[in-house]
Amino acid sequence: MSKIRDRRLRFSIEQDLQLLREVIRQNPFEEVDRWTKIHENFVNECNVPFSLRTCKEHATHLLNLHLKDALKVRPRETDDDFAEKKKYLDQIVDIRRQFGLEKTSRRGSRHANSWEEEFSTSTVKKELTRFVKEEDSDDDFYWDEENEREKKEKEREAKSTEEKERDSKDVEGKLRKQALALAERKLALRTMSLKLEEEKLELDMLERTARLEMERAEREAYRQVAMHNQSIITALMDRYNRGNGGNNLCIL
Repeated sequence: MSKIRDRRLRFSIEQDLQLLREVIRQNPFEEVDRWTKIHENFVNECNVPFSLRTCKEHATHLLNLHLKDALKVRPRETDDDFAEKKKYLDQIVDIRRQFGLEKTSRRGSRHANSWEEEFSTSTVKKELTRFVKEEDSDDDFYWDEENEREKKEKEREAKSTEEKERDSKDVEGKLRKQALALAERKLALRTMSLKLEEEKLELDMLERTARLEMERAEREAYRQVAMHNQSIITALMDRYNRGNGGNNLCIL
């Protein structure tokens, strides 16, 4: 039995208010089929897979407690929440009265569309009585809030751990990016240094080539001057020899 209770979905304080608001909004006293819409809207709002029957039974449970003045303030339920819950239940009682569904009515009759038609049989009453005996509490449909708080605390811790791990990974990622950027910068500097060395070597080669070319030009100019001087000397000697009757002039 304990395992079954552990798996049973329970209503939170806020879900009580959500369910009662939806009952008032849809008014199943006028048309019982509206419970389908109540169930659909409520489950979508609270995001908990309550069954249609559970929603009906819990609404009836709250209403009966209110009519018997047995509705109690739940643990951690604020005065404002409790007052709001009683206000909603009073509104539901008024709606029931408008549709002739008040149990204390002199006629003692029920409207054909009352949601309580589905729960007025002896079988359902016995089942509800069994629920109360098993749980021995008016909060049969409520969440086990201690377990819920522990669950939320574990979820927060897991989320915090996950965030720390994510932050740690982010830091590691940033460090890796910085290291990669530094390595790329060093590589760029090394590439630039090699390029400068290549340019320097190229300039040295150009300078050497220019110097060799200049030396060659100087040697060629010297050779040309020497040849020109030699031709002048030869011409002078020939002219002198002709003037001296053919005697050769020896120049040492």
